[in-house]
Formats: sequence, structure tokens, C-alpha cells
Amino acid sequence: MKFDFLAFKTFCAKHWILLVFICIGAFSGIFGFIALFFTGILVDLLVQRIFQERKSKRMMEEGKITKKDEPFAGAAYVCALCANSFDDLDFAAQQIKAVFGKNYKAPWVAFCTSAKDASFFNRDLVVESLACSLLKALKKGENPPLKEIFDLLEFSEFNWDTKQGEKPSTYLASLLNYRLKNDELYTAYEILGLKQGVKFSEVKKAHRKLAAKFHPDLKGKTNESEFLRIQKAYEMIAKEFNA
Repeated sequence: MKFDFLAFKTFCAKHWILLVFICIGAFSGIFGFIALFFTGILVDLLVQRIFQERKSKRMMEEGKITKKDEPFAGAAYVCALCANSFDDLDFAAQQIKAVFGKNYKAPWVAFCTSAKDASFFNRDLVVESLACSLLKALKKGENPPLKEIFDLLEFSEFNWDTKQGEKPSTYLASLLNYRLKNDELYTAYEILGLKQGVKFSEVKKAHRKLAAKFHPDLKGKTNESEFLRIQKAYEMIAKEFNA
């Protein structure tokens, strides 16, 4: 097996902090080595995330997001729009990972954080940049996950305030000439983590669980926008059951 010096050099350059801890641990005995090894892993991950967030923030502000920085064309812009709509970074990253995580790997939290921390956020400009990235990818014969992108955007826009202007998914669809599913009832079930066709007792059970989890009065759970989304979803489904 041939030794890949370039890959080794790249690894060392990326994880030099971990290597420093390992070197120090080599002179600290077995227990010292183990302690410093795991400490090095944690510090290395923390530093990597900080650098990635700064890099993503700079790319977002300068509009210079390159293909090598994303798992698919427009991924960073999708994260930016979702983070802005959900208004909760961790929740946004969780939803994005749930949709794309099986097929793509990326620093989703870093992308979301950079969008929130950017010195400005022009929603229409981000949508236009996303459309441009997707059109270029399609022209090259690539296959960006359009369905998943629109499903995620529509999911994040549930309970959209019309005062905010046009929904990003609607504007993006017009730029791409894409036909939206636009089924709010389907989205309502998705928000409660259910499939259409379940009994209303299951709907009430799911609603109680999520409402308790995201209630604004709970300390550390101040995501009021997500609580309102859950309430609207429940009311829409309850209306279907005449409840």
C-alpha cells in the first residue's frame, strides 16, 4: 500500500492542535496520554467549528461561496434561509440535517450560524443567489436535490407572516419555473411529526408533546415562533376533523 504523503500533510495541517496534545501526552504517562488525547479531540473540534463559522460568515457576506465549500449547489444559501425562517439555529440545523444528512455531509450548524451572524441579511438576494447556483448546477448536468430544498423551505415557512414579504420558496419557484406542491395540510402533519390518515387522538398526543417542549414560558425554550407553528398546524388539522 502506497503512503499518501499529501493526504497525511493535509490531515496534519487541519488537526495540528490534536497532534500537539498527543505529543505532550506521549511524555505524560499512560493516563496523562489518554486524558490529553481526548481533551485534544474536543479542543480540535471546537477550533474547527469556530474557523468554519468564521469562514462561512465571510463567504455569506462576500457572496463568494464556492462549490468545494458545499455538499451540493446552494446548500449554504438554503441553510441561511432556513435559519432566518426558523429563528432558532439549533432547531434549523436539526431539520436541515434530517432532510439532507443521509446523502450529504456538511457543517450545517456552521452554515446556519454564519447566516445569523452576517452583518446583513437580504432575503431576496439570498434567494436569487440560490437560484443562480441551482441553475448553473442544472446546466452542467448535475442533480441538486430540488424537491428536498423546496420541502424544507415550505416547512420552515409555515405560519409565515405576510408582513415579511413574499415567501422565499415562492420567489425561488418563480425564478426556477418550478411548480410548488403548496399543500399546507401536508406540512401541518409534518410539523407534528405525523402522516396523514392518523386518528385525531394521535394528533392531540403529538400536539401536547411538542407544545410542552417548545412552550415560550419554559426556561431555555424561548422559541416562540416554533411554538406558534405547532399551534397553527394543530388548529389546521383539528379543523379537518371538525374538532
